[in-house]
Amino acid sequence: MRQLTAFGPAAVPERSTREDLTGLLASIAEQTSLMALRASMKASRADAAGRGFAVAAAEVRSLAGQMSRATETLVSQVGLIQAAAERSRDATAAGECAKASTT
Repeated sequence: MRQLTAFGPAAVPERSTREDLTGLLASIAEQTSLMALRASMKASRADAAGRGFAVAAAEVRSLAGQMSRATETLVSQVGLIQAAAERSRDATAAGECAKASTT
């Protein structure tokens, strides 16, 4: 992953990198949720020993939901940061062009 160490075009991660990362997080949340659902189904078929497993499965499902919501928030925030960085870069480039044309 590219480090953001400078301002300008190099400071803005590529959109595809951002989409890959957020897609990965969403995929992990979805897989975790499915895993919790399968565990809950198995626990419902089990005897008394499966009840503790059902509690653990419910916790995993809750964590998957939290991760899904956090991923949505992250995607939104990263999009806002990306847009602001692009506007800043464009404004800087426009300012440099205007400055060059007046000198």
